[in-house]
Amino acid sequence: MFRVTFSLNTAMKMMLYIYSKINIHHRLNMQIEKIAQTFSLGRFNSVFQYLTEDIEWHIIGEQHLKGMDNIINHCNLIQDYFNKTPHKFTIHAQYQSSNTVIIQGYAEFQHSNKNTIIQACDIYTFNQLQQLTLIESYCITT
Repeated sequence: MFRVTFSLNTAMKMMLYIYSKINIHHRLNMQIEKIAQTFSLGRFNSVFQYLTEDIEWHIIGEQHLKGMDNIINHCNLIQDYFNKTPHKFTIHAQYQSSNTVIIQGYAEFQHSNKNTIIQACDIYTFNQLQQLTLIESYCITT
């Protein structure tokens, strides 16, 4: 007959290990949600540290950017426009599944003659290190 016994110390170590794994998973999920929200709300500089060197950004129907430097340059151009144009971002919905976050929302830009509204859906894919590897943006101007 085979008998296994655990000391109280061993049991406590096992429980702490399991708790730390659950806690790390929870923090990972919260972190990638925040990164995606921040990018979708146009606060690009805050997420540059989470981009992989070989990240890709597909802006469907417009352009396909590859590489961290190209994406940062594009974000800086967009940021210049945001700084000059009054705008409001709204997130309607957010979905998450393991390493993917999807954000649906819209941006309203105020111009002197009329406002422009852009409906958007952004899909963010992260690696195991909480770094963005792929962004896919679907934008419709109304």
